[in-house]
Amino acid sequence: MKKEILYILSVFLILCTVSAAFAVSGANDFTVPMGFEETNANEDLANYNHDGLAHNVHIMIQQFDSFDEAKEEMYDSIDYNGNMSIFYDEDYGDLGYEEIVQDSGKYYLISIYSMGHHTGSYTEHALDDVEDGIKDFNELNHITPLALQ
Repeated sequence: MKKEILYILSVFLILCTVSAAFAVSGANDFTVPMGFEETNANEDLANYNHDGLAHNVHIMIQQFDSFDEAKEEMYDSIDYNGNMSIFYDEDYGDLGYEEIVQDSGKYYLISIYSMGHHTGSYTEHALDDVEDGIKDFNELNHITPLALQ
């Protein structure tokens, strides 16, 4: 009887360890803040949209095999906030934050941005919306961005 209990307990612990190791295994496995709806998602790329905010905010998560690959895909930074890059695309008016995180041997480029409607300039209010979004995202997923500089 003790042998059976020990065996069952061992199997249970192994299963718990394996499932914890694969808690986040793809771009579509992250938890997004309330109000964001999936527009498309798979293991390598996931997109989410939140139309309810004053500034239409999007989350894009891309999976890469290396830090360098992820960093190559980032927008040109206009500033940094800790380990997060702030970008502004003058052509499209996109304003946002980007970061790179690592999980289970993969690297993820997380972009949270307000799309368009800022062509030529942007407001601090729009930047506050995306900053709140990336902070919520990181807290929900218990992640810390890697150093970019």
